[in-house]
Amino acid sequence: MAFTLGTASQATGCAKSTILRAIKAGRISAVRDDLGQWQIQPVELFRVFPALALLGATPQERDATTDMLVAELRQVISDLRRGQEDLRQERDHWRATQKLRTRTPRRNGCCYPRPQRLQNGTQRRRGEAHRYLKRAATGSPAA
Repeated sequence: MAFTLGTASQATGCAKSTILRAIKAGRISAVRDDLGQWQIQPVELFRVFPALALLGATPQERDATTDMLVAELRQVISDLRRGQEDLRQERDHWRATQKLRTRTPRRNGCCYPRPQRLQNGTQRRRGEAHRYLKRAATGSPAA
């Protein structure tokens, strides 16, 4: 049983012009009959355009089906959002754990390196300690 342009439109939910464009572009093969109407094989039509689930359904049945599908999709969306929030919480947990790991105590119990202590008991930063020791060795006055 071949479809005409109108019945193909009803079977797929596409406009007749869309199906005719597909025929003219060569995506669907179709032939004209003795009356000049397009005859489209169902296999060819459904290869390009998906079939509607309810071919012979009334508009009320289609509306009920659409409402049911919308409700299911809303449920899927809410499940995905919940999963996304769970992933965000897990990510934040792992970030916090990583921050704690990078600040773990060293052998002396301090998280940060201790500043160097010089011979006279004063504390200097690394670069300054090197300059201070160099001055002390050469006998130049300390700054």
